[in-house]
Amino acid sequence: MVSIKMKKENVVNDDLQLVERFKRGNQSAFDELVLSYQSRVYYLVLRIVGDSDEAADIAQSTFIKAYRNLHNFRGRSSFKTWLFRIAINQSKNYLREKVRKERFLPLSEDARKWEGKLEEMITRERSQMLREAIAQLPERQRLTLVLRIYEELPYKEIARIMGGSTGLAKVNYFYAINNLRKKWKKLNSTQ
Repeated sequence: MVSIKMKKENVVNDDLQLVERFKRGNQSAFDELVLSYQSRVYYLVLRIVGDSDEAADIAQSTFIKAYRNLHNFRGRSSFKTWLFRIAINQSKNYLREKVRKERFLPLSEDARKWEGKLEEMITRERSQMLREAIAQLPERQRLTLVLRIYEELPYKEIARIMGGSTGLAKVNYFYAINNLRKKWKKLNSTQ
């Protein structure tokens, strides 16, 4: 247990050193941060938006935003927490824009005809069913669940990322699990 805690502290210290080197003009320090976090940011975004191409674009825009704003990073949280917050915000912006666009794009007759068949084929896969159930959770519950299960973050860090208390993170996780169970049962009973 102690070695895991020390390892996390070393990572945080290494990240802070890289941030300071970047602020002093060392561009390669940012490259090291990107290499350390690019896959974790990508998979976090992928779990939120559910599309690999979009996730790659959003992950890239996350690092661009981080690069542009790294001089404002004050170290009040870990670099990872700060970066994940950017990734979540970028993902939420993408989802809002997607919903807005879909409201104004009429489906062609062919698209309407095949939409039902495509949905039927996709929902047969259990992993897709789970993604759908997770996607239906309220936003705060969904994000808390993703950060807790897929990113294996402690509640304290989830609270920092989500902008709330540790207790609220635990409550969101509890409700997410309960709602997911209900949705999962409902999806399985319709087949």
